[in-house]
Amino acid sequence: MNFPPKVRRTGWAPFETVYLELFHDKIKQAAASDPNIQMPRIKKIVDAFNAFFETRADIQDKNGNLLDPLARRNLSALASYMNRRGGKLRTTRDSLAHLPTSNGNNAYMPTITDEEIRAYLLTENASGTGPNLPQPSGGTLTGKGKQPSKPNETPVLPTDPGIVAMLKEEGWEIPDLPRNSNEALLRYQESNKNRPLDTTFIIQAQEALETRLKRNPIPVTGYYGRCGQRAQWYKDRKQEKEEEAVEAGKEDEEKEEEVEEEKDDKLELRNPSAAAVSGLLGAAIIPPYGYRGDIRDLVGKSLLAQNELILHETSEAAMTSIHEEHDKNFEKRREDI
Repeated sequence: MNFPPKVRRTGWAPFETVYLELFHDKIKQAAASDPNIQMPRIKKIVDAFNAFFETRADIQDKNGNLLDPLARRNLSALASYMNRRGGKLRTTRDSLAHLPTSNGNNAYMPTITDEEIRAYLLTENASGTGPNLPQPSGGTLTGKGKQPSKPNETPVLPTDPGIVAMLKEEGWEIPDLPRNSNEALLRYQESNKNRPLDTTFIIQAQEALETRLKRNPIPVTGYYGRCGQRAQWYKDRKQEKEEEAVEAGKEDEEKEEEVEEEKDDKLELRNPSAAAVSGLLGAAIIPPYGYRGDIRDLVGKSLLAQNELILHETSEAAMTSIHEEHDKNFEKRREDI
């Protein structure tokens, strides 16, 4: 069965950028009267941003066209946008660098409304500095706190019957498709009812991640470092072996080719736990065969096997810890600049 490709929107809508500008402007105004307020760290800003925008289907692009329901923004994307050199947000954030930061409830979190954003956009349009956004012809925008609209269902694209017939002729066994999601779940639960609960891998991967975070701090330059090479944290290679290989090359030029082969052997040079950590961080929700329902219900309603639910929960917690570590290091670097 073929599914249509998932499309991810990465551009920034004017409504989103103005939200961030107003958010920081209000912090700046508050700090002018109270220099003791605490600046929210990026994670808190991301959470507030997503609470305001996620799944909204009433946001327009710079040309006035309605966008698809907005996807959740991750911490790295938001941090990258807010800290673009020469940008208005970067300038404002630099002016607030003297404030103490916090991820707790004591951080100053201004409230932004749709009306404020629209007024800001109208002011920019009147001055010729903003996008030419037409006003909605009817209805009102969905404000924070109201029920957001749900994304439209994407129809399944069935595999061509001719391809199915050809695969069967070649000896492939293709199980019959369940008639509906309920039948798919019943089959799945039946096949997993005697599956023992084994979290050995999950525990080992979680411990390996904690050790890895202590061994190699999360880089703040993203997946690739400034030199264009993957950062050490992502490679998780045995640094001592690399150094030994380089040293051996210096001592004996005749072994240079052998040394290079050893350096390229990533399976040997990589830490044994690296694959387990990658598996934990990359864990995905795999729906039962023939399931047509909302994939989020599989976790939200605990429809998956216990092993899968624990893996998903641990993976989410692991990603959160990485984001928090990245956020902490990013803020530290910003303070050092």
